[in-house]
Amino acid sequence: MENSVNVKKPGKLTATDMAVCGLFVALIVIGAYIKIMIPIGPFAVTFSLQFLFSLMAGLLMGPKKGAMALATYLILGLIGLPVFAHGGGLGYILRPTFGFLIGFLGAAIVAGLVRGKQKRNTFLAYLIAAFCGELIYYLCGLIYYYIFFNYVITDGGVIGVNELLVVWCFSTFIPDFGLAVLAALLSRRLAPHMPLSMRMSAPAADPGAAAEAAAGAADKVTDAEKPEASDADAAADQAVSETAPDEEGPKRP
Repeated sequence: MENSVNVKKPGKLTATDMAVCGLFVALIVIGAYIKIMIPIGPFAVTFSLQFLFSLMAGLLMGPKKGAMALATYLILGLIGLPVFAHGGGLGYILRPTFGFLIGFLGAAIVAGLVRGKQKRNTFLAYLIAAFCGELIYYLCGLIYYYIFFNYVITDGGVIGVNELLVVWCFSTFIPDFGLAVLAALLSRRLAPHMPLSMRMSAPAADPGAAAEAAAGAADKVTDAEKPEASDADAAADQAVSETAPDEEGPKRP
């Protein structure tokens, strides 16, 4: 009877993958309710832990599975579940701040991509990836807010670039960078404990370096065999000389 071997197909989601994705969705929902409102003139800026868990989703699960977790979170909110910081529903798309929710998705993807390209498993590597995710988060949020506030919402209000940056970027950029630092610290600690299917694969070895290493190992083996071969040859020569007859014949007295 032939033994059957279960081979996991590339890109196939396992039950463990789905469970971890579900865990991150739950963490982001919880993070939406851990928030601080920062009043700046007529605006109220929300600072929450959604950004922290979005970055960690990308850093720990990679760009594809991290994007899946964030897309699931956005879909749950858009169908009406109160998972966003201020509720939920399809009408959220018409809010200028919806761009920052899209930014969570972009942050997870970019953080996962940048982390996957790096060769070293250091805190700085995680921090660089998290910071790139933060930049994408603000880029998505600011562009969406500017377009919707000035060209979609027709209530006579206009926001300029300077006011946009002061209110929706400078007010929370440094606190969010603190969350990026925390995400890098936690992700580096938790990465070795993630399922094998979610761990970042090690970069491929340099073919030239591998060939040089193999050649060096072969030279060492050859050098080690040389003394043994010389000893064997000497022993064989001695045995032949002892057993061979004297070419000159027996000597007369």
